[in-house]
Formats: sequence, structure tokens, C-alpha cells
Amino acid sequence: IVGPFEPQSRPMALPCGHRANGHNTDCPRLITTALARKAWRRAPTPAELDRLSAMFQGTKIEHGTELVLQALLSSADFLFRFERNFSDYE
Repeated sequence: IVGPFEPQSRPMALPCGHRANGHNTDCPRLITTALARKAWRRAPTPAELDRLSAMFQGTKIEHGTELVLQALLSSADFLFRFERNFSDYE
């Protein structure tokens, strides 16, 4: 997006802010956590965050965010609502 304006979705997609000179090392994990919570309607596990955050390695923050979104939106946790505790139904 080009222009002298700030897109309204940028703060939601980049919770750590957008800086021209780079992002801190926690930014990919913050982005991944925020997006996974919204997409999966639950807190992601540390292992899931590690796997998703690894998609940022060697890419720009925008491209890493795109890769994480693709992974989240094509995952079974997004497409289906799983019941985690079956003992409640016995």
C-alpha cells in the first residue's frame, strides 16, 4: 500500500509496530501469537509458536506475516472446531 496514510489493519497485523529500520527479535513471536489466537480461538502452544515463528527467518516481516497467515488459515485448527476434553461428554 502506497500513500501518506497508515492502513487501519497494520496495528492489528503488526502488534509490535512497523519501523523502517527493522524490528526487534520478539516481533515475529508477538505477531504469531496475536494471529494464532484470533484464527484458532485458543492460545497456541509454545511448540506451535516456535514452528510458526520460524517462518520469519530469512524474510522481511511482511512476508513472514503472510506465510504465517497462510499456515494458520489452512490449518485444521482454523477450519474445524475441535473439542479438546471428551470426558465432559461421558
